This record gives sequence, structure tokens and C-alpha cells, in this order.
Amino acid sequence: MKQSALMGYQLFTGCFDCAIGAMLAISPDYVLHVARMHISPDAIQFISILGAGIFALGLAELCGALTNAPTYPN
Repeated sequence: MKQSALMGYQLFTGCFDCAIGAMLAISPDYVLHVARMHISPDAIQFISILGAGIFALGLAELCGALTNAPTYPN
């Protein structure tokens, strides 16, 4: 796979994982309602914790994409 395609994929997935993770961490009941998923009210706090983990995964993907970006000499 080409370096630019891999970096683009990593940026794409990092952005979406950050967005979905932040939404799940902030308001998991609304996100699950939009996705038409019915979850027990007792499980909402655990979904919020999973959202924080997904957000952290997205940040790791973005950091990996940005630190491995090719640099060209001037």
C-alpha cells in the first residue's frame, strides 16, 4: 500500500473514531437513540467509558499519522 494512501486512511479513521468516541462519552443515550439501539439505562455509564476509550484510540491514530508523515528536505 502506498504511504500516502495509508496516511490518508489513518487520518480518516482517526477523525471518525475521535468524533464517535467524543459523542459516546458526552451523550451516549442520544447517540444510541440516533442509531436506534435500545440499551438498558444501567449500561449507559459503561457505554460512556467505552466512548472515552474510542476517543483515545482515535487520538492515537491521529498521532501516528502525523508523526509518521513523510518529511522532505528543503
